[in-house]
Amino acid sequence: MKKDSAAAAGLRLGIKLLILAGLLLLTLHFVLGVFVVHTNDMYPAVRDGDLFISLRLRRPARGDVIAYRAHGERRFGRVVGVEGDVIEMDEGGCFRVNGAIPDETVFYETRPAAGADVSYPCTVGSGELFVLNDLRDNSGDSRLFGAVPCEDTEGSLILLLRRRGW
Repeated sequence: MKKDSAAAAGLRLGIKLLILAGLLLLTLHFVLGVFVVHTNDMYPAVRDGDLFISLRLRRPARGDVIAYRAHGERRFGRVVGVEGDVIEMDEGGCFRVNGAIPDETVFYETRPAAGADVSYPCTVGSGELFVLNDLRDNSGDSRLFGAVPCEDTEGSLILLLRRRGW
């Protein structure tokens, strides 16, 4: 009799663990995004090797660091323009959003990407975001390929775990 109750208790525990694992997987897939960064495009805010954890449940806002897909690869960038914003930049490094210089902590000048089809001033379309890298010398962002559709975003950064020597 004790053997049967121990087996039943083990089965119940196993079922509970499977349900918990299923809920965890659903949470990680639909609520959170967990990515390892393999680029320094967002240096110094996000670095190569960092663990990037994002929240997928809300639409990104201006200033958010996001994960998104562009040209078949995952990228990371900062939202500088949302629907309806007018983005201006020139070869002299003058960068404005809606006529004002954004309050940023970026140390690199912002210039248009060489050879890009994006012309300025440009207005961010409905359901789109204008995303720039913090490392502005790298033009693999909206300066090169235009605004990013919101459906291509994979969430806004909520936690960054920095790799320290491993």
